[in-house]
Order: sequence, then C-alpha cells, then structure tokens
Amino acid sequence: MKRVMVIGATGAMGSSVVRELCRNEQVQPEKIRCFTRNPNSDAARQLAALDERIEWASGDSADEASIQAAIKNVDAVFCNTTFFPDGTVAAERRKGNIALEAARKAGVGHFIYASLDPATRLSAGQLSVPHYDSKAAVEADIDAQRSDEFILQQEDGWYSHHVSVLVTCPYMENFFDFFVPQDGELSDGRSGKVFRGPLGAERFWQMIALQDIGWFAAHLLSDLQTWGGRTLRVAGEEIAMPEIVRQFEAATGIAAEYAPMSEEAFLNSGLPNAHDPLNNMLIYREGFFERRDLAELRRIHPELLSFRKWLEKTEWRGESRMMRKDAATG
Repeated sequence: MKRVMVIGATGAMGSSVVRELCRNEQVQPEKIRCFTRNPNSDAARQLAALDERIEWASGDSADEASIQAAIKNVDAVFCNTTFFPDGTVAAERRKGNIALEAARKAGVGHFIYASLDPATRLSAGQLSVPHYDSKAAVEADIDAQRSDEFILQQEDGWYSHHVSVLVTCPYMENFFDFFVPQDGELSDGRSGKVFRGPLGAERFWQMIALQDIGWFAAHLLSDLQTWGGRTLRVAGEEIAMPEIVRQFEAATGIAAEYAPMSEEAFLNSGLPNAHDPLNNMLIYREGFFERRDLAELRRIHPELLSFRKWLEKTEWRGESRMMRKDAATG
C-alpha cells in the first residue's frame, strides 16, 4: 500500500491510528498522509517526529475543496470526523459524506469510516446523543448506498466493496481527563479515590483502549477482501462501575469506591455541552447500546486490552493526564 490518509489525524483516535500505521507490519504504507486543520500544532509535531513516512495535508473536513485536494493519489483512508466544533448532527453528517464522495470520485481503494452506536434509534427516541447520532447517520448513509448498489446489481459498487465501517465506543483513556476520580474520604472512612458519574451500579459501561482502535483500523486496512463492504463493532470491555473500581483498587493498591451522582449534579458540573455526555452515560445505564461479541473480537485480536490489562499497561493510578486536544471535543 503506497499512501494511507488519516482524516482527523491529530485527535485522540486519529493519532492512535497514525501510531499503529507507523509500526504495523501488515499494512506498511510507504506514506502516511495526516489531514488536520493545523499541521503546526503540538499534537502534529509529536506525530511528525514518529516516522519519516508521515506527511501533512492541511484543511477543514467541512471544506469539500480541501478534502478533494488532500485525497489525490491516496490508496486508503481512515476517517474520524469531529462533532463539537460545529455542534450539530447535520454538520458532522455532511463532513462524513464529503469525505466519502471525495474518496469515491478519486478512486480510493479502501475507505474506513469511524462510527458510533445510533443512540436515538436504539432508545426508540428516548435518549439522543448527538455526537453518536451524527456518526451513526453517516453509517446509515453508507448502508443506504450499499443497498442501492445491490438493487442496481453494480458488480463492483464502491460502498459495497471498498468502504468499511469501524464502530467504536468510549475510550478507556476517558478516565485520564473526562472521568478522573477525586481524592476523598470513602464511605468506610478510608482515604482514596472516588469515581463519580450518573451510571447505575449494575449496568455495563462499554469501553476500548485507543491503541486497540488503532489496531482494528490497521487490521481492516490490511484485508480489503474480507472487510470491504463490512461493518465491525468493537470494544475491549463491558463492565459495571463497581467492578471497574474493584479492578482499579486491585491493580493499584489505592482504596476506591463508586459514588453515583444525580443527573442534575452532572449537568451543573461545568462540563461544556453537558447534556450530550450525560445522555452518553445514560444510554449505557438504560441499556440502549449494542453489545459486542468480545470473544470474537479477542479471536481476531488476541492482545485486545481488558480494563485490568489497560491499568497495568498504562500504570494509571487515578491521576489526570493529557489525552486529547480538548476534553470536550476529542
């Protein structure tokens, strides 16, 4: 593969994909083209230092002309658009479809779109998570294109044979900046870390390590024959908050507990656009998400990190760490 382009290269997910492409022996691109709004940012400079194969294309994913210019002479694309700068479902849906159509017209051989679960649909309209639903809308557009290609019996329909969808979920690294536990006194009188959030004690929180998103992206890129026209839903763990806390305490030796917080307290926490991440948590509390086949995912990727393995690998002990460009946007 000569040239892979990563749209959103300096974000948390995109940079993980770039790092994986730099070391992955299955893909081994000659060039890794990083598309970003600011190739002179600190995040961009850190990536540029990784590998001499990295090159830069600057532009805005909402600008059709800049996408078209950047995508020339590209063999494959990984695309992760961002919701929060514009803050509407329609805007991010447009970005995704601009990238897809630019790639189709340029004859890109393999396009991977990063999506999320369709919260509004899965909850039958009870809970909307705009930054989920915007990506899911593009995924639905991809499926509609695949269906049209089928009814028209297009022998090599681009969406049916050259587009893959990678459906992700919350990052384990959200504990670094979004879900940081606080120092405090526990209910049993010990001092330790208090994890707080509007999640039910018995409901699963679904998550995946960023490095594993990078691995799955490279895996799909390495095998167009298997994954062209296919959708893969990934996670590394589905686990309730009390078990998360138990594993944290076992791995670190630091006393910890989970203290549920009210929805009102979360909304008043000062987090930008708090109503969106609140519903993000509530879809897991209420069970409005698609369960993953973790056994099958571990068959595909035997080194897929569980939460306990992630704790051991990162040596995280409850402190705040810089993980993304902006805590609200990723």
